[in-house]
Amino acid sequence: MTEFYLRHKIAGQPLDVGAGVLTGRRRGRAKTKPLAFKSERSYFYRRKSGILFVTRTRKITTDDILDAAERVVVRAGATGLSIDAVAKEAGVSKSRVVYDHKTKSALLEALVDRRVGADVAHMEECVKASSDTPHPELYGRIAAADKTLDDTDRAVAMAISASMSSEENLQQIIRKWVVTDLAAMAAGPKPRAALMAYLALTGFYCTELFDFHRWSGAERQELLEDIRNVYTTFRELPETKS
Repeated sequence: MTEFYLRHKIAGQPLDVGAGVLTGRRRGRAKTKPLAFKSERSYFYRRKSGILFVTRTRKITTDDILDAAERVVVRAGATGLSIDAVAKEAGVSKSRVVYDHKTKSALLEALVDRRVGADVAHMEECVKASSDTPHPELYGRIAAADKTLDDTDRAVAMAISASMSSEENLQQIIRKWVVTDLAAMAAGPKPRAALMAYLALTGFYCTELFDFHRWSGAERQELLEDIRNVYTTFRELPETKS
């Protein structure tokens, strides 16, 4: 009997995920002992160098395409992002990428929209967890900034920056994000103090996001505490009647 291996290609990378035994031949086809897999998808058998390889089809989702786009951006930057590059990275045809994203601009917009959506969801969780602070919206955003950025975070930020001047839709996504933040600062107590702290937080975050400087864990904690102090110590001017 000859051993064979199941190979499943994910994003172009073959992974050994199972094995079986070749038991004989019938009408020119290999007869195999079936494997138990929780999948209704078809398996395709082929011979190569005396080994029977088995592969199966896999449905490629929109997230798979965007994951591939992120890997391309990390490796090649915004200039290296293309429909062809993403299709190759995802291990799919160009038409499969175009089915979801008609152009490079649409692909980049979807990538940024997903990243912003994830950041906003994380921030909203932090705001809820900060309900007992002097300004939950501000303190929640400060808590959300307390994370170590990775190469994907920086690469996507660089891609946004490189494309911003010519991509109106990207501008709209980021502008909407900022307008929402500013409204949240103004709606809470001590709005001027919250605005000053928010601007300090934005500078702190962007300094690391665009890889101008990388803060150590201890530095990050100290700086975020200083930003909280900006809010608590800032003297709010009394309202003047017009």
